[in-house]
Amino acid sequence: MKSRFGEAPLQACEVMLKDIQDSGRVDGVVRRTQNLDPSEEEVTAARMNPDILDENMNPEGLLKPSLHAKILSRLYWPQLQDENYRVPNAITELQKRYEEGFESLKASRKLTWLNTLGQATVELELEDRTVTEEVHTWQATVISAFQKNEPRITVVQRTVLDLVQDLEMEEMLVRNALKFWVKKLVLHEVAPNTFAVMEMLNQEDRARSKAQAAASPMPGGNDESVDDTGMAADEGIGEEKLGIYWQFIQGMLTNSSPTMALQQIAMMLKMLIVDGFPYSNEELQEFLGRKVAEGLLELVGGKYRLKK
Repeated sequence: MKSRFGEAPLQACEVMLKDIQDSGRVDGVVRRTQNLDPSEEEVTAARMNPDILDENMNPEGLLKPSLHAKILSRLYWPQLQDENYRVPNAITELQKRYEEGFESLKASRKLTWLNTLGQATVELELEDRTVTEEVHTWQATVISAFQKNEPRITVVQRTVLDLVQDLEMEEMLVRNALKFWVKKLVLHEVAPNTFAVMEMLNQEDRARSKAQAAASPMPGGNDESVDDTGMAADEGIGEEKLGIYWQFIQGMLTNSSPTMALQQIAMMLKMLIVDGFPYSNEELQEFLGRKVAEGLLELVGGKYRLKK
């Protein structure tokens, strides 16, 4: 590619690739220096004898909660827009320790956390079952707000307004997360805009849970619902996810290049989205066409740019 396009245009790409390569090494060093990982002896003992697990360690020997980071060089990546909200205190403490370790390793640099762009593995211990889900970070943050902090409290109820105010989160994200956990039979709506944890499932709920599990697509499958944009909806959050993609696209056209062809936008999305960009160029083109129709984009000479 350098022989075809020259070295200068690919300088940023080289930095981006190096970021990904270095990120795993830096993450490992920071976690070791800040004692964010258990010792090798603890990991080996936990794997050989799960009965001795500390309550703060999972069967793989990772502390709970556990934090990993992908570290990107701000000046070389498209501007990644992020929604601000209050993450759980346990995560905030881990982030502070991680920042201290990073700054001792890279003395002249500081970390800015893009929480919305992350992913989380959530394990919920309910009265009659354990639920484990891979989720977006705002979905994890919302369900953490239902955690019992006092033994005398039997059922935690939260309203949409409570969550918006306490988490300082956009109502759209709060409602998205509530919808997700209701579908997973973890929450239920006990009154309009008021939700509580389903600690135990009745027979009907159990049958519905089994039916949902049986209907879930196999990993790598293509059995997804399609929303009115022509793009597949993931767990009923198509519109919110498309909103995040649109933030990425705006950042690219603002900070990377003012004009981009369809193929360039698709390639950048596949590089930037943590869990991949699973849609075809035709689906992306349809989505961009909607933004053109809304007056947010314009197509000039086969390239897209933000409407001024």
